[in-house]
Amino acid sequence: MIRVNVAALYTAIDAARAARGILWSDVADQAGVSASTLSRVGRGKRPDVDGFAALVQWLGVPAERFFTATPSGRPPELEVQVALVLSDQPDLLPSDREFLHTVLSASIKRIREDYR
Repeated sequence: MIRVNVAALYTAIDAARAARGILWSDVADQAGVSASTLSRVGRGKRPDVDGFAALVQWLGVPAERFFTATPSGRPPELEVQVALVLSDQPDLLPSDREFLHTVLSASIKRIREDYR
């Protein structure tokens, strides 16, 4: 079953809010959601469909990024998720994306080997 990862959604909203230097009330105004919607998400409760759509649009992130699993029933590998995040960064040169992907993939591999 595919569900919305509310914790990831809240983390992304908070990161965008901080990066943009705005208040939570500004997030609500800009996204077109109520302050109570943001409060519910902050408490781990799923927003309604319209609220979810408004928030992911405000973030500029595809809604699928906040799904807990793919149709196959398992989340994509972390390396895939990292590659997708890096590919969405317009301020990075292709060579910078490749460098970051290489470093992060090597780090992920190392961590997995340490915990086996």
